[in-house]
Amino acid sequence: MSAPTNVGARIAFATSSLSEAVDVRTDGDVRHHHTLHVPPPVGEGRIDLVNLGHGLALMWGYCIPHGETVRCRIEPTVSVTQLIFHRSASVARVVLGGRTRSRLFERHEMILLPPGVTGTVVIEPDVKTEQVAILVTGEGFARLEAEDPGEQTLASLLNHPSGTRRTAREARPVVANSVLDVAVSQLLTCPLHGPMARLYLEAKTIEVIALTVDHLNGDATRARRVSLNRQDIELLDEARRYLLQSFRSPPTIAELAHLIGLNRTKLKAGFHQRYNTTIYAFVREQRMHEAMNLLQSGSCNVTEAAHLVGYASLSAFAVAFKATHGFCPCAVRGVPEIEEPPAWCGCEE
Repeated sequence: MSAPTNVGARIAFATSSLSEAVDVRTDGDVRHHHTLHVPPPVGEGRIDLVNLGHGLALMWGYCIPHGETVRCRIEPTVSVTQLIFHRSASVARVVLGGRTRSRLFERHEMILLPPGVTGTVVIEPDVKTEQVAILVTGEGFARLEAEDPGEQTLASLLNHPSGTRRTAREARPVVANSVLDVAVSQLLTCPLHGPMARLYLEAKTIEVIALTVDHLNGDATRARRVSLNRQDIELLDEARRYLLQSFRSPPTIAELAHLIGLNRTKLKAGFHQRYNTTIYAFVREQRMHEAMNLLQSGSCNVTEAAHLVGYASLSAFAVAFKATHGFCPCAVRGVPEIEEPPAWCGCEE
């Protein structure tokens, strides 16, 4: 039996005045967790890589450039397919392959890059950009294919029906639905440690891949689709951007429909069709994502976080938080410890 593939990456940072590169890899231990920091001349940030075995690796990190625009290029050390999720509120630009034209990469969007296609993220000064990447080798594809032979898999999304490989020109960001977005969030909030943490991350990574395949292939059993023209799609995208900015105090459906110029029926049905989630669920997901960021930073307690994301009821906040993240807000690292969880939290003693 051949040795498992050790996935690593060379990450190059370039500005108008400097060029630096760092290697993130787990030499000698295919299941090792490696962390490195962004070079200080470039800015603030860190990158984590976990080789999960069986041809799967997980990488996540963030960067805040100091003073200059940074171009960050990630080059895997072996042939892999990259599934990248943009997690920060700020919009980034991404340049794929050897192309010169960039594409916008917005919060909760993902992009699938076939082997041999690399991406360069353009990060503006003093703006935090955070991304998560799942890396799948040929060994990983073989394992996933063996689980469901003949079914649609991630590998099938890399090729045209004719069998020819898709190119960098055809790779473009798409919006992840709320179910997929929650699963990616749970990758970043692993509640376990040691060997059990890697088992959790491996299982969750496979879940994200499965949800991605389902999302990108579509589901024939979903409700009847409404007819959307190009203008309708542009208005729905505008509605989504507006909700990303106003989720702490969102408009009603009627107000949002009036703001963007769609009737309420098409707004609700079209939003669900385009993003595979309801407007209500989308707003709640933004609130829970922001609440997690606030609590992990330690900048506020649970009560303050609830109010900052638009909740007047702590019990309602706790229920929504646990439904999204799988654990109570009191359990988040960085939150000041309390002697006894309050009744509204629902934490088990």
